[in-house]
Amino acid sequence: MLNIVTIHRDQTLVQLLKKVILHEPDWFFLMEGKNFETIHDNFPKRARIDVAIMDATEIGHIKDLQLLSNQVKIIVLANIVDTPDALKSFHYGAVGYISIADFVKEIPHFIKIVIEGGVLISPIVARHLINSLTIPMAEGRRPKALKNTFNLTPKEIEVIHLVSMGYSYDKMASVMGISKNGVRFHVKNIYAKLQVNNRVEAARKWNSPIKPLDPEQEG
Repeated sequence: MLNIVTIHRDQTLVQLLKKVILHEPDWFFLMEGKNFETIHDNFPKRARIDVAIMDATEIGHIKDLQLLSNQVKIIVLANIVDTPDALKSFHYGAVGYISIADFVKEIPHFIKIVIEGGVLISPIVARHLINSLTIPMAEGRRPKALKNTFNLTPKEIEVIHLVSMGYSYDKMASVMGISKNGVRFHVKNIYAKLQVNNRVEAARKWNSPIKPLDPEQEG
């Protein structure tokens, strides 16, 4: 049984999530709250949370939620995508940051991505990360951004982000404007550089050792 919790102020969204969860076998809507305190104060003893859908205004409680249920996978939903908030969310331990508008289009698909070990990244944030990784170094200094420790090319970085978001080969080919065989070529090279054998392992390895700086400590 997959236990799902919402921490969100948008009741229209919460009701939509409830309907989706109701029609998924082995998924259970455990509880809802407009803020973390409500969840904390009413959390059932010995219960566990598998997936939490969290309002972007609550990202300061990501670590608190992990203490409440240490295996929880947290997806942060934002009305307006904000890159600093996204970096902060991933730094604190979330596995997803995406706009509400994008999330509601494919709710079951996106939840299944994180259940299977993938990561959800808003396309706007993904593009920011890709650009920051490919900025030329000046005067021997690295830009204050994520480090591409696997020596992936810019195109391979774009592919691994799409892989992490659960995109199919067909969808990646369409988004990137290349052939399906071209996608396969890049994926094969990524597997070799990351020393993995499948998409889930690739997404985990790419997202695990590369940690964004804490936005609160930058500058």
